Amino acid sequence: MAAPLPDAGEFETWLNERLDSLEVDREVYGAYILGILQEEENDEEKEDALRGILSAFLEEDAMEDVCK
Repeated sequence: MAAPLPDAGEFETWLNERLDSLEVDREVYGAYILGILQEEENDEEKEDALRGILSAFLEEDAMEDVCK
């Protein structure tokens, strides 16, 4: 099992605000994103999984800006 995220409460608040600003369902996508960050083994797996989720609602150009 992966270690919990440090300051998960602050991060979850930030994530929810960011998803709201993108007009994305934060309850659905926020849960997916938090799950990936807690479960994936390495940064490359996390990035691939997160890009997969983001591609559902962002165009490629927008995804690059969001992922900075």
